[in-house]
Amino acid sequence: MTRKEINQIYYYNKQIEKLTQDLIDIESGTYRSPQLDGMPRGASGKSDPTGTAGTSAADIKTLIEEYRYKIERKRREVYEYISELDDALVELIILYRCINLCTWDQVAAHIGGGNTADSVRMIFNRHFED
Repeated sequence: MTRKEINQIYYYNKQIEKLTQDLIDIESGTYRSPQLDGMPRGASGKSDPTGTAGTSAADIKTLIEEYRYKIERKRREVYEYISELDDALVELIILYRCINLCTWDQVAAHIGGGNTADSVRMIFNRHFED
């Protein structure tokens, strides 16, 4: 497994955060539809902002569920990967950083033993240099 693959959970979570904020904006009514530009939009010439917002909200909810599924699938892959490692320290670092999405300071605090954020980050980076 590569560093890029193992970090996908973080990026999926970021996508969920952004989509959730978009959903909140739509549901609270702060969602702004595109500005009118004078281009024809249909035979009636009228738009349905409520219908558009409802459809957008449903689409966003579907995307959020898809990302949650991807996260669960990727977590299983990461758990399988770390179960095959021979180094317990690297396993813990990957677990805290990539599964629990801890900062490097939090990873170091969880591991203890005088480890610093920089030291656990370097152990992580060295592991993926192979």
